Amino acid sequence: MAVGSLKLDVRLLLLVSSVWTIGLIVTVYGISKSGPNSDKLIDFGYLGFLFRQINPYMFTAMGIAAAIGFSVLGAAWCPHLAVIILPLP
Repeated sequence: MAVGSLKLDVRLLLLVSSVWTIGLIVTVYGISKSGPNSDKLIDFGYLGFLFRQINPYMFTAMGIAAAIGFSVLGAAWCPHLAVIILPLP
């Protein structure tokens, strides 16, 4: 599917989701290995301890920031779609 000069491919979704998943696994593994009981593969007790120490308002702020970021991204991408869908005479 081509949108303006941006060419989207189905493989792009696979690539982005693979990189995201691998990054998440590496992050969780790295956090688990830095904990006090690093003999386990993933120390869920330590990860639970970390999440209990995080302020809930931080998750709220991250969600609001993501919503604003996606809104700006969508607003920037919309004119490209409007030119393709509704061409000017």
